[in-house]
Amino acid sequence: MTEKSNSNFWSPLGQTFKIMGKLIESAGETFEKIGKSKPYEADSKNIGLFPALNKLVKSANLIDEMTYEDAIKYFVNQRPSDSRVKKAAMLKESHSKGQLITQIFLDTNNELVCRSNGEPYGRKLIVKRLDDELTEAFAGKNLIIFE
Repeated sequence: MTEKSNSNFWSPLGQTFKIMGKLIESAGETFEKIGKSKPYEADSKNIGLFPALNKLVKSANLIDEMTYEDAIKYFVNQRPSDSRVKKAAMLKESHSKGQLITQIFLDTNNELVCRSNGEPYGRKLIVKRLDDELTEAFAGKNLIIFE
């Protein structure tokens, strides 16, 4: 490979690193905002999404541990381009193998944002344990809304 062709090869990689740097910077800003978020008690008075969650993928992947960072990365990297998405939420439910964690996206009124076919944007995971930071973020509640 010549020096010129070598630099052409590395140029897209350099662009990728720049983009990743911006994503990390953006995630850092998100972490700051989320750190200021407050957990909400999970009940139907606070958020009108529970019946629609049944439409979310039925089979949940089983993972050993979910970290606070994992949760935020999902919200940053998987945020739908749907303009109605303004917030994100995590719902924690007891499960025989640990915790059922549901990550979803909400509009300004805390309503679940769904695709045109009625399926919510989001995912469900069965998590054996939560890291200390995520456990603290739930603070004894079952729902966190990230604004």
